[in-house]
Amino acid sequence: VWLLIALLAAIIAVVYYSTWVEPFRLGVTQQTYTTKKWRADAPPLRLLQIGDIHVERVTLRERYLNRLIDELKPDMIVFTGDFVNLSNTNDPESEKAIREIISEWRAPLGVYCISGTPLVEPLERVKAFTNGLDNLKLLPNQWFSLDTLGGRLNILGLVVTHDMAHDRALLKKMMLSAPKDGLHLLLMHPPDIAPEANELGIDLYLCGHTHGGQIRFPLIGAVFS
Repeated sequence: VWLLIALLAAIIAVVYYSTWVEPFRLGVTQQTYTTKKWRADAPPLRLLQIGDIHVERVTLRERYLNRLIDELKPDMIVFTGDFVNLSNTNDPESEKAIREIISEWRAPLGVYCISGTPLVEPLERVKAFTNGLDNLKLLPNQWFSLDTLGGRLNILGLVVTHDMAHDRALLKKMMLSAPKDGLHLLLMHPPDIAPEANELGIDLYLCGHTHGGQIRFPLIGAVFS
């Protein structure tokens, strides 16, 4: 009996933690990328990547996220897909909440975003989320170039299909029209085509989708993504 009680208590604790604790533990991971394509005497470009916010409503988590963004003061922001939760894809209240959150994202060099998993948020839904918001730019299979103190930055946003052959072919096609000069940054929701991106000349590939691993163990980390 005591073993059963202990097992039930452990299950309840895991459910409580995964619902009310872990989702609200937002953190910031800082990494440095050095490249010869950047002017050595230029200040670093502070780029903030956000992904997989899976919004249903505006809660303490979303308010904390936007406070963190304000505190970090990035030069530019990129969002790598999955604005909404699967069960709320077509919910008007969720759409309103998403627009409220992302309308506050601002950075001197702009905010750039792409759509996520098609089942979660078809491109048409993402267009509805971002329509009319002048603080950000949606990049559905297109390049956008801007000049920075370190040099030219060319951003490519791709719409994922999760059909590997299609996604690889799409990247190859888009690279045919890639700007010749500058740093090439790819935004795509999953990391699936990283080898092809490397071979085709992408300098930095930013993605989301794996949520840090769907199964993680203490100290060990992700064992399944």
